[in-house]
Amino acid sequence: MADISKRIQSLEDESKSLKSLVAEAKMTFKTLFPVNEEPLKIAIKDALDENSQLQESQKQLLQETEVWKEQ
Repeated sequence: MADISKRIQSLEDESKSLKSLVAEAKMTFKTLFPVNEEPLKIAIKDALDENSQLQESQKQLLQETEVWKEQ
């Protein structure tokens, strides 16, 4: 019975330790994420802008192709 009690106490201590580590990791993540959020937003906006430009170029090329087919 004493062994089981010691094991339970050990598991409870380990659980508390892990909960503390998780809380610390969450705090670290929350601290670091906002720092990196702005560059990510900029990169996404740039990618979307480039995608729009490529789509417009594709439309123009398709129109030119149609003109060449007609000739």
